[in-house]
This record gives sequence, C-alpha cells and structure tokens, in this order.
Amino acid sequence: MIALLFTILALALPFVYASYRALKNAPPAVEPTPIPTTKETNLDLTRRMATSKEANLDGMANSQGEEPKSEPWRPPVDATTDITPHERRMLDVTHTASSDHFEYIRQEAKKFEDSVKAGDVAAQKEIRLSVAPTCSFVDCGKPCWNDSKDKWTPKRCLGCLGNYYCSKQCQKADWKPIPGKPKRRSAYHKDWCKRIRDEYMPQLTWFQDQLTQFPWGRLERDGTFSREFLQARFDVLDSDYRNVGFWAAPERVNPHDTTDDPVYNAGIQRFSRRNADVNLGGFAHGQMMLAGEWPSDVDQDGWKLKNEALIPHLFFTGEFPPPARPRPGQVKDWKSWYEWRALPLESPAAVLMDHVLTTYYLLTETLKVVDLHRPSGEQQVVDVHYLGAELELNFLPLFSELALLLPNTRVNLTIFSPATHALSGEAKQRYPLSIAAREGPVWEYTAPRSTGGGSIALSLYHPPPRPSMPRTLRPFTGVWDRSVMMLSRTDPDAIVALNARILSYSTWHEVVTCCAIGNFPFACTDYAQQTVQMTADCIPEWTKDAAQNFSREENAYHELVRERTRPITVNPFHRPGQRPIPMVRSPNLGNGFICKIVGSK
Repeated sequence: MIALLFTILALALPFVYASYRALKNAPPAVEPTPIPTTKETNLDLTRRMATSKEANLDGMANSQGEEPKSEPWRPPVDATTDITPHERRMLDVTHTASSDHFEYIRQEAKKFEDSVKAGDVAAQKEIRLSVAPTCSFVDCGKPCWNDSKDKWTPKRCLGCLGNYYCSKQCQKADWKPIPGKPKRRSAYHKDWCKRIRDEYMPQLTWFQDQLTQFPWGRLERDGTFSREFLQARFDVLDSDYRNVGFWAAPERVNPHDTTDDPVYNAGIQRFSRRNADVNLGGFAHGQMMLAGEWPSDVDQDGWKLKNEALIPHLFFTGEFPPPARPRPGQVKDWKSWYEWRALPLESPAAVLMDHVLTTYYLLTETLKVVDLHRPSGEQQVVDVHYLGAELELNFLPLFSELALLLPNTRVNLTIFSPATHALSGEAKQRYPLSIAAREGPVWEYTAPRSTGGGSIALSLYHPPPRPSMPRTLRPFTGVWDRSVMMLSRTDPDAIVALNARILSYSTWHEVVTCCAIGNFPFACTDYAQQTVQMTADCIPEWTKDAAQNFSREENAYHELVRERTRPITVNPFHRPGQRPIPMVRSPNLGNGFICKIVGSK
C-alpha cells in the first residue's frame, strides 16, 4: 500500500511542479477599474495617504528615517470609467485633424476662471483635463475604450497599479517573451513590475506635494497636470512668440523630433499619423532669434505676465531689486529658489525655469564642475555643451539665471541640436542680420556685483570648415558627435542633456562613447525613473562593444571598459506636475530624474 502511494506521488509530482511554474510566471491579474463610491478628489486622497512632506535624495517619502513598511503602498488611482468632454475630444482627434486645440483649452480656462470668481466649486470640478487610459503594451497603444458601452474599460496591473492594458491578451504579451516569437527591443513588464510597485509608485505622493505647494498646482482626476491649461489661465498659451514670448510652443501633443525614435514610431504614432503634423503652422523653435535684436524689455516681453511681481527679473529696478548673493547650498529646490528670488508661489515661473535650474543642479551637485565654496575673489570659467535643445531655444535669455546663481563664474554655454542647426541654417540663408545667424554668442548677461557678478554667454554651435580627410566625416546635422571634439581646440568642462531619452535615439551611442573615452563629465535627465535606470544598465554594454574597436594597449580601451558608478537621483528642480501620459501612472515628469553617465575626473 505504501509503495503504491509513493508511486502515485512520483507520477503526480511533475504535473504539480509544472502547474506551479505556470502560476509563478503568469502576469499579475488585471481588474476592470471600478467606479469609485465617493467623489473625493485625487488630491484629497493623496493628502490623506501621505505620511510626510519630506523626501530624501531619492525622492521617496519618509517619516523621520523610518524603514518603509513591507506592505506595498497603494497609490490613489482615479478609477472612473465615464468619459469627460476633454477625453472624448482627445479620442476623436486621433482619427481626425483638429486645428483648434489651443482655443479649446483657452475656453476651458475661461470657464474655470469664471467659476473661481463666482465661487462655484462644483463648476470648477466639472472642468477636467485628465488623459484617457491607453494600453501600455507598446505594440498596441490603443485607447482602452469600449465603443458599444461608450465607456473606458481599462484594466490595470494589480502587481504595481502603474500600467494600463486594454485586454488580458495585451498584458500577457507585455509580461514576458512569448515562445516562438522574436524578443522585442523594449523591456518586458515582468522585469519591472515589482520595482515599479515598491520604488516608483510610492513617490507619487511626494511629487504631487511638489506641485500642490503652488496655488496653481491643479491635479486632474487621474493625477496628471495640464501645463497648457495653466498657460491658458495666465493668458500665455500660443504658438506665436509675439503673443506669448518665452511660452511659445507648437500646437500639438508631442513637441519633439521623433524621426529616430523607434518606440514612438512603432507604437502611438500609427494611431495618430494623420494628425502628427497638424497645427505646426510653420512653427520652428527659436523664432524669436530670427529678429535682428532681442526685445528692449526682455523681462516683460519675454514672460508676458500681466502681474510683473510674478516675473523673476533679470534687469532690476528699485521696485524689483536684484537678489542677494546666494550662499552655498542656499538654493536647493523650488521653495528655496522662490524665497531667494522673492517670488510669490502664485508665480508660474517653475513651469518654464526647470531646464535652467536643472542645468544649475547638474553643474553644481551632480557633476560638481562648479565649486561654490571657492574664495570670493577667485574667478572660474566653465565651458558647457548643452545637447538636444528644442523648447529651450524659445527662452534662451532665461539661462541668465545661472549667472545670478554662480557668483564669480563665467559660463560659456554652447548649444547643439538638429533644431539649433536648422534655425541657424535658415537664419544665415534668409535672415543674415538676425540673432540666430551670429557666429559668436547670441545672448550675454552679467549679474549685478551685489549678487556675485557671474556672467554667461550662450552660443549656437557652428561647425568649423571640415578638412579633407581620407576618412570623411559625416555631414553635420546638429547632433553632437566625435567631429565636434576632433575639430575643437578645447575640451568641454561638462556636457548636459535634458529630457534626453537616450535609449530612444541611436545618435546617443557616439556621445556616450566619446565622453567615456575623453572622461568628459556628462549627465542627463529623463522623464521616468525606469527609463533612466534602463539607460544606466545599457551603457556598460555600449561601451564594451565600442572597446572592441581599440587594442588593449590603447587608453581608449581601458576608459571604455572601466567600471563606473552611474547614480540615479530625483531632480529637485523637475517641472512640477505629472505629464499627461496615458499609458502609465508611475511618476513621469519633465526633467524628473538624473543620471550621471560620466563623472568628473
């Protein structure tokens, strides 16, 4: 009898083990999002669930140094399935061309301001600009929409609550490689689900607190923030710089060049192709520099804010005096910068200044190429290569803030990007007397002596004549490559790239390789922490592959294979507010996260 029992167990054991393996490798269950039983706002839920307003350098909310609880934190996720007018409009615009997007946002902003003046809280809540949930599976990317029910039918991953799917099939395909099918280039969710749950999602509370410290920090029902809605409330939403100055932006969802972005091209673009180039209206970044001179009143004509007290002035008067000389470490986040600048939190400046303050943080804290503690009489010159500029070309004078923040420092900022190259090329051909056609600096600024007397010069990169060589260099298109260093007389002190999306563009391989060989301090920012972590994980493979082009006796080989730490940190000067990205709910912010790719010597 006992022998028979052992025989049965021996036969059953392989089937039990196989069932266990199948369950272990299956993706977490997905659930249809239920309709909430209360009408509490996402902000109310967030404030109630937050345990602390403080955050450590990794951006994780903590409470007096306590260890995080073992039970995973569940973020407030709005789960309503009814469709708002804005969501329906955004759903329709993927199928038909629309040319009145900004006008629609302006109308919604006017309704909101009218309801604020009338004290009508109910009407304010009815104006919602949340984004429709879209399938996280990159090969799908469809809105999680049910035509027959006229409702959203998103299913979110119960493992992390960060990803949405339109079906169980899409979640399964996104979870891990499917036997018999080629492995895709992008990451599988199985490799990231636990980290998203334990590390990324708990940061939402802290990031939302950073937004709601501002009176204008309005959270939508899905936790996102509409920058366009804010601009419309301040009457600075337009594509024409003559109307809105530094705030000018193209009237479309994605303002970036995506020609070399395989993830974007393979996914979302297929569903919005007919609308991809709508509303450009001849828009080009940096049009303000096609004029012969900068506006006479850069502060007022650039910011275009009706209340001058909300402007961080560069040119000072008795009414608006310069800030005091900053103490080392005084300006460390948005709150301290507003205090140092004597700006009320009602000012929307943070939404436009994130690129500038992020550059300051990269130079002083991440790469440490500027010494804030050196003697006051000692001058320092810092040559910085700024890569990938697009939107920044619309507000270059704002980088003068670096001169105010860095006493006794001369910053030479040279800008590289296809947009920069196109702008200077057009300027030389059609507007030879314009700002953008200048070979030297397009903008210079010196801070008042009482603030520290720092200065800055910004230049658009113009490649020198190329020598005739047997191995011809590629035609220059604005992208930073090895030819920049081959034809340059000096090396940069630092290289920075903001919202770089390094994994999305193949041209970054050469930048990373050259910086590693030359030990050029290089740091980047990106929108999502997962993206930055994947970047840090992939770079050693890139550099080791590049090392095969050199002999083991060459210094380049040793620099490429050398072990380097690439720490990832939250950027205290990220642009406030979750980006309206419909595929994920984990933190995703402009200049949200920093990666030091090559440290200083």
